[in-house]
Amino acid sequence: EKLKLERPDYTARAVDWTKDLEGKARIAPETFSFTRCCLAYPSPNQDGAWSYYPGLIYYPHPETKPGTNAHNFNALEILTSEVPNLVYGTTASVICRADAFVPF
Repeated sequence: EKLKLERPDYTARAVDWTKDLEGKARIAPETFSFTRCCLAYPSPNQDGAWSYYPGLIYYPHPETKPGTNAHNFNALEILTSEVPNLVYGTTASVICRADAFVPF
């Protein structure tokens, strides 16, 4: 399901991150929001134990994303420290405030 970050913890508005670029590389300023979260996954070699990593869910606002820089809005992007032994296909959970997201 596509989700919209409705109540972020932080918002950076009109970030002009390509201001020094020219031509097709130059895009309009964008808005990004972040909400605190925790990434949890089963600890390797510890029966039943889970590891927890605090982080932020990154959300680029679709209304400020040009078509040339599209984002897949049914995927969550998590900013956190390196998570040892977490590999593609590992079951993981993302924990955040219940009121942070609404269906897109």
